[in-house]
Amino acid sequence: MLTVIHTMMNSSTHEWLPLGTTLALITKKYFGVLSQSLKHLDLDRNFSVLLLLDHENRAVSQQYIADYFLIDKVQMVRIVDHLSKAGMISKKLNSQNRRAHLISLTPKAIKLIPEIKRAIDQINKKMFSELSDSNKQLLFESLAKISTKLDAEVGVPMMMQLKPVQKAKSKA
Repeated sequence: MLTVIHTMMNSSTHEWLPLGTTLALITKKYFGVLSQSLKHLDLDRNFSVLLLLDHENRAVSQQYIADYFLIDKVQMVRIVDHLSKAGMISKKLNSQNRRAHLISLTPKAIKLIPEIKRAIDQINKKMFSELSDSNKQLLFESLAKISTKLDAEVGVPMMMQLKPVQKAKSKA
């Protein structure tokens, strides 16, 4: 499997694939490297949620996190459960909206944030080591333009709406 992904990503052109697939494969590789470099922590994923909470420097609603990362409620609940069990976040009822929860970092997570940031910085330095500063800037500008174009698409929802699986008709 890894050989197939490696070969595909190193081929001269792979425009036959949707851009999202190519970016998803790169994302899987990136987070695999990040998870491996932080394997000694009590956490193996969802680092981005911790970084968002650190960046916001305040408790935020689950809905805020879900909207920021374009994830559905079910996935959000799984992430919150995982981070809660790992002791990384605390969840409190929102006094303004009793149906909502506010999420904040625990002291345990706050201690780990610098290490997570260092690991990301080291990985990014390795990834960009063969790109000039201007090529790196061009990459991020290009990705921003692509994102803006996707945002502007008429009728394209930001999150995929999965259709329920239809049950097979029984043979009578």
